[in-house]
Amino acid sequence: MTTVLDREATANTENSWGAWIDDRVKRSSPTNPIVEYVLLDPALAQELMSRNEDNRTWRAGLLRTLEKDFRGGRFLFNGEPIIVSGDYGGKLNDGQHRLQTVINTGISIMVLIVFGPARESRMTVDMGLSRSSADLLKINGFSNASIVAATANNVSEWLKTGSITSSQLNRLTRSEILEFATENENTLQASVSVTSSGEARMLVSSVVATAHWIISYSCDSSSDVDAFFSSLISGSDLPAKSPILYCRNRLLRMREEKTVTRSYSRIELIVRCWNAWLRGATTYASVPLGIYAWPEVGG
Repeated sequence: MTTVLDREATANTENSWGAWIDDRVKRSSPTNPIVEYVLLDPALAQELMSRNEDNRTWRAGLLRTLEKDFRGGRFLFNGEPIIVSGDYGGKLNDGQHRLQTVINTGISIMVLIVFGPARESRMTVDMGLSRSSADLLKINGFSNASIVAATANNVSEWLKTGSITSSQLNRLTRSEILEFATENENTLQASVSVTSSGEARMLVSSVVATAHWIISYSCDSSSDVDAFFSSLISGSDLPAKSPILYCRNRLLRMREEKTVTRSYSRIELIVRCWNAWLRGATTYASVPLGIYAWPEVGG
């Protein structure tokens, strides 16, 4: 394996990257692959993309994620190669989203490029299970990683916009989730710990944890927060028209209903009922969720 850090190291011709690729394609085969460790700059990315035929459909969400991580300096060399076939003149088998991100951002990255696999082998690329945000958190020592990941994503959006919606524009990438969770580990774990009981899980753990984090962040009285969530989770000794009981019963109905109720609507419900309870309301007037502006959190 050789290392190419500078385009000038290959050739001084106008089409140096094209000639460089062609040379390795000609010398490689499925039984004799060539591996290069190279600085992938926009010019090389553009040349490789010109060889991108009959590849998989573009994923706009993945491009947005990669661009955020590139610009935020979170995209690290991980050994995952760009793959170029050793037949048909050297076609791109894998790596189109990373290549397009280099072109879009103008940011160069270090990559491995493998030359030689058969063109038909691209059908077997990416067959393994990709790592989720929860996998990354678990690898980094987080307990209840799935709940922490969902809570971190929700909380981050709320901090940015004052609401939680179905839009993907303000959602975190996997690397951003790890970064956010690490920076806010103590408060996230404190909110997730509230969901340890079976009763809390019936209300959806990530929903309860997110609402707990948001309300704890906004309220100066930890005793009020503890009292509200203790009653919400247990359902014990609540007046028939209590906003907390209304909230609990509606969350349980949402779980049982066949129609899908998004998590952000459940979180909004808890916040609205918290505000009503904090005002001392003895009843709660039902409000359609996901229609009006997100409520400010009392506290």
